[in-house]
This record gives sequence, C-alpha cells and structure tokens, in this order.
Amino acid sequence: MLSKANFPKRAVLATGACLWLAGIWLAGYVATQKDFSSILLTVSVAFGGYALLVYVSPASGWSFALGLLARIILIPAFPMLSDDIYRFYWDGQLALAGISPYSILPEDALRSGVSGVDYTLFSKLNSPSYYTVYPPVAQLYYVIAAGAGSIYGFAIWMKAAIVLTEGLAFGLLIRLAGNNRATTQYGVLYFLNPLVILEGTGNLHFEVVMVAFMALALHYYFDGSQKKSAAYLSVGIGTKLLPVMLMPWFLFSLIGRQRAMFFLVMAIITTAIFWPVWSHGGIRGMLHSTDLYFRKFEFNASVYFLLREAGLRLTGYNLIAWIGPILASAVLLTNLRAAASAQGRDGQDFFKYALLSWTVYLMLATTVHPWYVIPLVFQASGTSCRFPFLWSFTAFFSYVHYDPLWASYELWWLLLEYVSVTGLMAYELRKGGQTIHPA
Repeated sequence: MLSKANFPKRAVLATGACLWLAGIWLAGYVATQKDFSSILLTVSVAFGGYALLVYVSPASGWSFALGLLARIILIPAFPMLSDDIYRFYWDGQLALAGISPYSILPEDALRSGVSGVDYTLFSKLNSPSYYTVYPPVAQLYYVIAAGAGSIYGFAIWMKAAIVLTEGLAFGLLIRLAGNNRATTQYGVLYFLNPLVILEGTGNLHFEVVMVAFMALALHYYFDGSQKKSAAYLSVGIGTKLLPVMLMPWFLFSLIGRQRAMFFLVMAIITTAIFWPVWSHGGIRGMLHSTDLYFRKFEFNASVYFLLREAGLRLTGYNLIAWIGPILASAVLLTNLRAAASAQGRDGQDFFKYALLSWTVYLMLATTVHPWYVIPLVFQASGTSCRFPFLWSFTAFFSYVHYDPLWASYELWWLLLEYVSVTGLMAYELRKGGQTIHPA
C-alpha cells in the first residue's frame, strides 16, 4: 500500500501522470480494435497511472490542465477502437448535400447517388440497414466537421469540437464552483478517467458531450437557476437521448410553479432542437431504430445474457424481442421508485438516485459498449461509491469480442468483468456506500 511517508506527493503525482499519459497515448495511437492484447496492456498502464492520480488527488486546476493535455494529444490520432465514425461522417455528408439523415436509409442514399457518399464508405458502416439514431445536436457537430472533406479531416475537427465543448463546460464549472473539495473530486475522478478520454476524444463517442451539458444543467439546478438548468438539460437530450432517464427526479423534486416553468422551458427548447426530425418525417425511422436497440442488438450484457440462456434452454429460441422490453420496463419502474422515494433533494441525493438508476439500466441492458459507462463514472464522482471506476476499466474487456485470437475466451472475460464489478458493488452496499480501501 502506498504511504505518503514513503513516497512524497510530488513523486507519486509525477509517476502517476507519466504512466497515465503514456497509457492514453499508446491506447490512442497503437491499440486497434482487433488487437485485444494491445488494448489490455495500454489501458492497464493508463489506469495504473490514474489510480496514483486519484490517490494524490491534485487540485482541480491541475486536474483540468492534465485532462485537457491528454485530450489534445489524442486529436491527431484516427479512432481505432470503434467504427462509429463512418456513420457520423455519412450523416454529415447527407446533411451537406441537403438531405436529412433521418429521412433516408444508407442503402437508399447510395442508390440515389447522393454526393459525398460512396460504396467504400457504405461498406464500413456498422448499421447500413437502419435509420440514424443520433439526435440533432450531435448531427450539428457532424455536419460542421464533414466540411473538412475527408474522413481524417472529419475526425480532427470532431475531436477538436469535443475537446472544446468539454473544456468550456468543465472550465466554467471550476470557475463557478471555486477550488472546493467537490470540484477537485470531479476533476480527478471524471475528467482524468482513461475511459472518458479514450472513448470520448479518442473514439468520438458523444456521451462526453452529453455529460458536459448535464454537468452544467445540474450546477444551475442546484444553484437555483431552473431555466438555465432546463435549457442545458434539453441540449443534453439533443446530444444523446439518455438524459431523459433523469426526468423523474425533476418531476418529484420540483413543485408548483417551479416544476411547471422547468418543464415548459424544456418542452420549448427540446421541441425546437428536434424540429428537424419532425419536419422531415424522420421521427418514425429514428424510433424504429431505437426500438431495435431493445429488441435485436446484444453485446457485453449481464442479466440479459443469463435470461437469454434460460430462454434458449426452455424454448429453443432467443427471446430478446420479449426480454428486452421487459427489462426496459423494469428499469423505468426502478427509476420512478427511486426518484419518488429519495429522502432529500440536494446534490448528494441526486447523485445517489442517478447512480442507482443508471446502474440498473446498464445491468439490465441488452447492449453495453464501454462508452455506455461514461455517464456512470460522472455520477459516481458525486458519491462515495467506487465500483463504476472499476467498471470503467473492466468495460474494455469487451474488446476481446473483436480479436480472432482471443474471441474463444470471451465468456471468461465477460465473467471477470461483471463478477469483479458486482463484487465491489456488493461490498460497498454492505459498507453503506463507502469504499474504505485505496483501490
């Protein structure tokens, strides 16, 4: 165990920062999706350095500067752990051509000869038969970056936009909140987390942009600025639909005129943001693709895989079309109950509620990609629970699925991921949400 008496704080900080930066750089420039060994090694180095940084807990200003540095270093690196970038670029090219990405399937756009898209790009899409599910705020980023004219230029502009968004949001939060302990905790635990950096800036997943707007919304909410909070939360929903899961909290915590004003502002701004979807008749296709998420897609799940196996043994069929919606209903009921029964209404109570709701959502989901854990890391930063930070590391185990040399061991890595996470979760529940060991 590290001891400040044996290792001066500056030495631990320097060692942690070097390991952390080296691991992130290697994971961004060397690791590839189909090389699980490189992912495991580089990510382990990054998280080793991260553990030292968390132990030292540098001031929020230092955490912010280190986090920005790591993100800037990754800007020239082309995303290698995910192929989602090709759909982002595809949607941006459609918008530049004056076509709503919500109104046309990729295969139809290809047959129509839309400028900016071709068969080479189409062949790299991971969902060529589905309408886009990415909301309008994300699409705005895509269309601006698509003007670069090449997929690499698109990646550079997208990364720069993500870093700028995160930097402005969390820089503003630090200025507004001052150098207090809570801000320092956010800086170290969330802003320096390797999963957040690698899957956000590194692989262009917009959960980090969504969290930036959520963070601003929550700051203004607990600061008493309900209208600003509603506005930022609407933008967060326009980035990724997931913040809708937080609506029960505001429904039960606000009363009277405050509740009416909050949801009125949200309704107006959210309607304005999603107007391009409605006006081009794309809402049906977007909802259809979203429904497929619960009824067809499956990856790196926990409870669902157990239920699927039981269904296969009982009926001989994959019952995802039934299990998916049932689990989604269970998530909704748990969320509503947690919001209604929250004992207090301050920031700490909110983060406990959000952590519970999001954990249940991920545990019952049919698909859990590593970047899905990013919001959970943010929520855990406001609590004393630490299992989400372990999950942010073990979530990378799911990349074993893509490596032909390791794929036969996928089940064992899946078990290691969830047994370790649920084990720490159970330990923390037993201790009343307190992790009393440095790990």
